[in-house]
Amino acid sequence: MGICAETVEGEDLYCTYQMIQDEEFQYGYGFELSVPPDTYYVYAHLLTDGTEKIGYTDEYKAYYSKFVTCGLDISCTSHAPIPVKVGRNEYIQDILPVDWFDF
Repeated sequence: MGICAETVEGEDLYCTYQMIQDEEFQYGYGFELSVPPDTYYVYAHLLTDGTEKIGYTDEYKAYYSKFVTCGLDISCTSHAPIPVKVGRNEYIQDILPVDWFDF
């Protein structure tokens, strides 16, 4: 699985494919991604053989979205990705790209 942060303008893409095991993460595993200051949409995607480390995928993406912040509750109808603003030297946590809805 890969985790990517794409600028909201779609000009830059930063991805990681290295999973980190640590009890600080909700389920014991997580990712860390370093990006320059900007505003991003964050998504997860599965890897297809031969597409590792290129960041691009034409497959489904799981975004960090309004649905995620609603606790994945069926009554929350918005699956719109949430822009994540990252400032200089800022560390952002708990961005969970788990909404696989094809919006």
